Amino acid sequence: MEQPTCRTLALEFLAKQSCIVMYQGSQTPSDAAWDMHLEQFRSLAGRLEEIKILVITEGGRPTKAQQARLAQVVGGHASATAVVSAMLAVRFVVSALALVKPNLRYFTPDEMGGAFQHLGIEEEERTLVLQTIERLRRHVHPTQH
Repeated sequence: MEQPTCRTLALEFLAKQSCIVMYQGSQTPSDAAWDMHLEQFRSLAGRLEEIKILVITEGGRPTKAQQARLAQVVGGHASATAVVSAMLAVRFVVSALALVKPNLRYFTPDEMGGAFQHLGIEEEERTLVLQTIERLRRHVHPTQH
């Protein structure tokens, strides 16, 4: 189920894998774009305990206000989350958040296998997830195919 996207953020829910895959460019998403994607989380509210979240970011990240709105939507659910980025600033933010969110981990792009393992994404499911990442990347960067 693919969601509408903007140029800074794209998100897709893979039902069979119970995995939300999010691709974020280098910019902070607008509030309108962020709130549009929060609707996907709201639609899955009854399943958040079982859902895994994979975030690929080129450095963009939600503002504190956007993070607060996400926290309201997900409540106390501690979904396993892997954030993959080459950006040191993202690593710092994730490391700080991981102190209070133990299921949140940071990985470099070279450590994608570790991200899959953290989320419990089986070997036979990885190709589909990688294809999804590429599709979302093309949404964020439509001129870079």
